[in-house]
Amino acid sequence: MKITVCGTRGFPGIQGGIETHCEELYPRITAIEEDLDITVIRRTGYVSDPSVRNYGRVRFKDIWVPRISGIESAVHTLICAFYARLTGADILHIHGIGPAIVVPVAKLLGLRVVVTHHGPDYAREKWGPFAKLVLRTGEYFAARLADEIIVISSHIAGILESKYRRTQHVRLIYNGVNRPAGGLSPDHPYLGRLGLEPGKYILAVGRFVPEKNFGHLIDAWLQLGEQADYRLVIAGDSDFETAYSRNLKIKARENNVTLTGMIKGKDLAELYANAALFVLPSSHEGLPITLLEAMSYRRKIVVSNIPANLAVNLAADSYFQWDSRDDLTMKISAQLRKKNTDQDYDLSRYDWDTIAQETVRVYEHLLHPVAPPTDMCIILTYRCPMRCKMCNIWAHPTMREKEITADEIRRLPKVKFINLTGGEPFVRDDLEEVVSACFTRSPRVVISTSGWFDDKLIALAERFPQIGIRISIEGLEEKNDELRGRPGGFAKAIRTLGKLREMGVKDIGFGCTVSNNNSADMLKLYELSHSLGMEFATAAFHNSYYFHKYDNEITNKDEVCRNFAKLVDLQLKESHPKSWFRAFFNMGLIHYIEGRRRLLPCEAGLVNFFVEPYGDVYPCNGLEEKYWKETMGNIRTTDFQTIWESRQADKVRRQVYNCPKNCWMVGTASPVMKKYIRIPLAWAIRNKIRSLMGKPAVLHKPTYIKP
Repeated sequence: MKITVCGTRGFPGIQGGIETHCEELYPRITAIEEDLDITVIRRTGYVSDPSVRNYGRVRFKDIWVPRISGIESAVHTLICAFYARLTGADILHIHGIGPAIVVPVAKLLGLRVVVTHHGPDYAREKWGPFAKLVLRTGEYFAARLADEIIVISSHIAGILESKYRRTQHVRLIYNGVNRPAGGLSPDHPYLGRLGLEPGKYILAVGRFVPEKNFGHLIDAWLQLGEQADYRLVIAGDSDFETAYSRNLKIKARENNVTLTGMIKGKDLAELYANAALFVLPSSHEGLPITLLEAMSYRRKIVVSNIPANLAVNLAADSYFQWDSRDDLTMKISAQLRKKNTDQDYDLSRYDWDTIAQETVRVYEHLLHPVAPPTDMCIILTYRCPMRCKMCNIWAHPTMREKEITADEIRRLPKVKFINLTGGEPFVRDDLEEVVSACFTRSPRVVISTSGWFDDKLIALAERFPQIGIRISIEGLEEKNDELRGRPGGFAKAIRTLGKLREMGVKDIGFGCTVSNNNSADMLKLYELSHSLGMEFATAAFHNSYYFHKYDNEITNKDEVCRNFAKLVDLQLKESHPKSWFRAFFNMGLIHYIEGRRRLLPCEAGLVNFFVEPYGDVYPCNGLEEKYWKETMGNIRTTDFQTIWESRQADKVRRQVYNCPKNCWMVGTASPVMKKYIRIPLAWAIRNKIRSLMGKPAVLHKPTYIKP
């Protein structure tokens, strides 16, 4: 795989957030994947030693462009795009939205394009109107045309969604930070050269540009009064000498502020390690690496309350109102009064090795994409009022305050079909909001319910007349109420279904889970549904972690299979083709009960997935720990697309392929029936003809598909 990287000035030792990002990222990527050929195209004017042609296994190509602020990066990237095409690159990876203005050209050249959006740079004060136009146009082209977009913070992902409605192929991969390596001299030689004492100075790090607000920081420091014995150190410089940078340096010298110039390595590490406080007063950031570096050294921190900094989730007293110098002074003073210096921060999201692996996955899936799912099932809760004999969910309720939310559902992918289940979905007080969120993800939403909360069910159907409702009924009145553990459940379910039909709700029906005791009632329920003009769904009970049952086993197999065979013949007699496909599904249940091979391969985790109440993504709900049970990821820690295309997801799919359970449940059977439609269609046509001739269906000579 050949990757060409542009948009950066280059590395090593070149100042800038993107430059640091690339310097940390690409050597790690080549260490992870030996077959990756990565060429980073640098800008000649920033390279101190052009004789260096490699950095580990990363290759350098240096190309000259005029150093003209505002257009330099765009011109350089245009040249890079042609270079990538001529050298046969598989992917062009562009860093920054300014260089992304070249995305249309790259696409016309036939290149696959990844753009890393490091932040809305058009918000920076240093840019004039023309440069801001270039940046906004670059962001627009990236959002509309890039094959993949990597964003370094959730704030940037929100910009793409709100401005361009781009949510697909947007990957949240954070900036990273290295843990301090140690080995610093206890004599503090660099501090000595600067005339600084450990723990007696405030540190800021960054380029000398207006949006860093270092001038405001100097003003706030001068207002400290009795705490003014803390020195102020600003490490950094400007790329281009500007009026702002000249005035900042004059102001710093006049007020005895220590300016180190652009530094890296041990000198910078020594500054971080011994600072009393780190301050970042910016009005604009993407995800600042300098902030992460200060956190890695466990420094006390004061930063502006802009979205990029808020996303890091520091303590409230570490944030100041970004445009208030008085608030900045107050927060600095409060932090300096604290005696403890070392702080504890969670940096697990910012591990460079993980970031490198996630970036490689973006490349791999761009060249070898995984198809998006078509169906999802969301388990809203494990709370349930029923006491079913074949399910112990009710004995293992979820904590309502930790159950999946409507906002989290809105971040799931768009699919063709959503099933909402539980537990009992109608125990959720926010179910209307949840359903509303689901209709933003799919045109068809069906709720599986006990029907116990009939008033809530009717109210929901009044608001969403397009909703699908499936009420679980396990037999006629006596058998149903016995198996579901609630007297009056059958009567309530039938009344509710009748009311829904009167209201004009079309997608309604009931379903029966067949066990040892109710297969005869299943046939009576079918006749009832047929007379009412309602859908009728079936299942055979299974064991799984989801049901908290491990002793569900059909022992009277002959009787149950005979009744299913009768149901198949009855469904084939119907005039609607949908019933013929249900007959095929019920033939699959016969095969499952008899221990035969699945009619169609299980592709759980490829065409469908389940999300459980705490956010874990599973391929299905039929897993058992004694065989295997492994999550693909959790939507609360990782965006869905990253989960879906992760190596962990691939691992789970391999386990599905080798799964010994041979289940046949509607959640995993229905998607593959649609995918391999020719198999059930051919069976349905042949056996419909047999039905018209008065012959029974052929149940034991199906055509199998190899997985």
